[in-house]
Amino acid sequence: MKSANLLKRISIEPTVMLGKPVIKGTRMPVDLLVEKVAFGTSIQELLEDYPFLKSDDIRAALLYSARCVSAEEVYCSVTIASAVAEKTCALTTETYLTQHAARGSANAFHAALAKVP
Repeated sequence: MKSANLLKRISIEPTVMLGKPVIKGTRMPVDLLVEKVAFGTSIQELLEDYPFLKSDDIRAALLYSARCVSAEEVYCSVTIASAVAEKTCALTTETYLTQHAARGSANAFHAALAKVP
């Protein structure tokens, strides 16, 4: 079955399970099915436990979940990214200065090291 047809088996209605995605025409939440599969329940076991389900319903739940996860965006705060970059630069500078301290005077080394944040 094509993905578009599978996804038609998923319904989101505000009046059914508070708008959680469910198998169309049921109150079976998608997340419950996916969790059961994750913990090792086979499709056959699910069909036996929930006789109103079809195997395509379970595939639809898995596909829906995969699409939701693939659509997630990861945000990195500019402030955090800047702080990490700054700290990395400072640690690199400190390492460099420590490794090359023997080449110059101790006073010059400590003066340069004092400038590292």
